[in-house]
Amino acid sequence: TLVVKYSVAIFNATSSGNRFTFLLIILIFVDFSSQPISGQDKVRYNLLEREAERVLFPIAKRYGIGVIVRIPILFGLLAGKFTRESRFGDDDHRRFNLSPDLLEKYLNQLDKMKEFFEKHKEYTMAQLSLRFCLSHPATHVVIPGMKTSKQVDENIVASDLDFIKFEEFPELT
Repeated sequence: TLVVKYSVAIFNATSSGNRFTFLLIILIFVDFSSQPISGQDKVRYNLLEREAERVLFPIAKRYGIGVIVRIPILFGLLAGKFTRESRFGDDDHRRFNLSPDLLEKYLNQLDKMKEFFEKHKEYTMAQLSLRFCLSHPATHVVIPGMKTSKQVDENIVASDLDFIKFEEFPELT
């Protein structure tokens, strides 16, 4: 059985003084003949969270469906914003999403990727993290969070880094 879920979202963005309005019609197909993947319209996927590669991405590729990736910069962690000492307030969702134990685990994994980031030091961690998501053949759209026009401009660069192929990104160990 194939289940179709959809949602529509309109996004406004400003880049270099130009205003753009985007209309996204989001379609996700989930194959329930294997285990259910997600009850969401978008999948959480980034350099440190790759569960989607095992089940969802092969199904999406099989049916020719593009995946919409959310949280590609992992709440700022993959932009280099946090350290092992970072803690979040009681009203901050990152307190649960990046608990001290999980933050330690992720930072240990990132430490193993330093060589990759050094090799491409002309680009930011955020740009390379976005490029990772975009480079997977099943990914069609990546939705990063952005608070400033500088972040918008920085994130746009990731789409131009297509010379970095998916296979070149470090694996999780």
